[in-house]
Amino acid sequence: MVLVQADQFSPDQAQVTTWDISGQEPKQLWTGEWTYFADNYNTMNNGILGNNFVSVSALNDITSGKAVTTPWSTDPQDRAAVTVFGSDLAVACTVTAKTFDCAGYDGELQELWTQEVDFPSSEQLAMPVSVVSENAVKTLYCTRQNCQILDNVTGELTTADHHPGHALGC
Repeated sequence: MVLVQADQFSPDQAQVTTWDISGQEPKQLWTGEWTYFADNYNTMNNGILGNNFVSVSALNDITSGKAVTTPWSTDPQDRAAVTVFGSDLAVACTVTAKTFDCAGYDGELQELWTQEVDFPSSEQLAMPVSVVSENAVKTLYCTRQNCQILDNVTGELTTADHHPGHALGC
């Protein structure tokens, strides 16, 4: 089992250390400075995906610290947001003026699906909300006109008309 410790020492840098905690005594595997985007559209959700430690701007092998090429954009202009849902699912979305362009990835960093979610920022009611349960991993995107529900496992997108007063504004 590996524990990742990140100590932020500036708005855009952190010291990252991984520890093997499977034995009697913790064993440090690697440590290094990590630079990430301070102005992400969405708060990134760091996590372990497969054998990699994930953030928007970096992907590192958890045992060696070796940098791994991300399958999603790390260009700050793309305003990417990455959310890790357990060790075998991550969703990366880039933000445009009218959409989130999203893709799901498995623990081996293979693309599972792609989906464009209509989401004009001028119509935004709230930040996207992700819900994880025993049998569902979904994200809700609401505008003044409708709510779109993205199934993060399959990439399927469903739309519901907006009904003020209902839960989460949908």
